This record gives sequence, C-alpha cells and structure tokens, in this order.
Amino acid sequence: MKITFLQILLIAVFSTVSFAHDAFSQEDVLKRIVSVEVVNKSLKSVLSDIEKEANTHFAYLPNAVDADKMVSVSAKKQPLAYVLDKIFPPLSIQYEVSGNYIILSKIKTEQSTNQPIKTITALAFTITGTVTDEKGESLVGASVVLEGSTKGALTDLDGKYSLALTDADKNGKLKFSFVGHETQIISINGR
Repeated sequence: MKITFLQILLIAVFSTVSFAHDAFSQEDVLKRIVSVEVVNKSLKSVLSDIEKEANTHFAYLPNAVDADKMVSVSAKKQPLAYVLDKIFPPLSIQYEVSGNYIILSKIKTEQSTNQPIKTITALAFTITGTVTDEKGESLVGASVVLEGSTKGALTDLDGKYSLALTDADKNGKLKFSFVGHETQIISINGR
C-alpha cells in the first residue's frame, strides 16, 4: 500500500484538530471573563446569572450556604476568580473547582477545645439514589438534605448520593436542590 503526501497531510491536520479540541475542553473555569453589576440581589440569583455567562455550574448545601443573602458586586470583563473572590469572603464561603462545577462550602473556623462533645447517634440505615434533571442527565453537586436537620450530601460525578440516617429519620423528607432547578421534597416513607 502506497501512502501519498495527501494522506499524510490529512492525518496531520486531523490529529492537530483532535489535540486542539481536547485542550479547549479543559479550559480553566476561573479564567473565564464575566461582567456582573448587581446591588442587593440574592446570592442565588447572582450565581444563576454567573452560571449563564460563564457556562459553569455552582453546587452547595443549603444549610452551609445562605443563598437568600443579599449581595452587591461590580465587575466588568473580569476573570471569574476575581468576581468570586469579591463575593464570597464577606459571606465566609469558600469554593473549589471540579471540572465545570464550582462547589461552595462554609469556611471552617477553629473550634474551641472547651466546647462540649456531641453525642454520636448509631446509624440505622443508608439511603442512596441518583439525582437527574428532566432530560435524565445526572446532576453533579446537587444537594440532598434531610429536611429540618443538618444531615445531607452532595451528588458525585454520576449524580449519585448516599446519606446515612437513623431510625428516627425513617419518616422524614429529603430536600433535593440544585442551582437553576426547582427544589423538590420527597418523603422517605421508611424506604
């Protein structure tokens, strides 16, 4: 079989295009340029606006991040990292990037050694599941919280969660939330 110059040229071109596509798909989320001008707007609303403009997603537990908190920020054509660093520190929120997701959490403070030790409750069962959107696609970083408690979990890269509960929780309700989607509450009913 004889390889022609044209065949070699085509192989080289398609190989270059393939590598360029891979490099573009790994673009650093925090370097994306955004413009945000808001005064006294809820954090949830600001995050939703940023998600649309930066083509990214935020994930957080509602009991760790107060999304109803009012924020003000002014940034024109700035990297996303700059904007986030203006919004989050006053709210004691930290963030971590995982793929195209920005996971928010409360900044942990040093705990005093004089605080009472909490009682540990024996776990009775674990509830597991997968969180998907209306198209059936997995939601990474969706929040799953036992309503009225601080027990919760975030979904993994496959949209799966696992939540350890006690017998007292078997008739409780799970609250599922994700930025940009309607919050849903589903009864456990001893499942």
